[in-house]
Amino acid sequence: MSYLDTEEESYSPRFREPQPLQLSLASAPTTLAVLGMNLAKSMGFSPMIGGVAGAALGGVILVLADQTRSSISTHKY
Repeated sequence: MSYLDTEEESYSPRFREPQPLQLSLASAPTTLAVLGMNLAKSMGFSPMIGGVAGAALGGVILVLADQTRSSISTHKY
């Protein structure tokens, strides 16, 4: 008897069910900062400028999402 016969389920990445993409607004500033850094670097600007701009944009997205969420939850019908 081989060791595979005793295991309940063998690991096979080909047959693994795909996990849904988890996009979180909490990572928006970090993700946009990295994107801004890469974009600025490819355009010949300082990556620091792109990182700050991306982080600021991500922060604005967080604030807008928070305001939208709070206005929806405080709405009484």
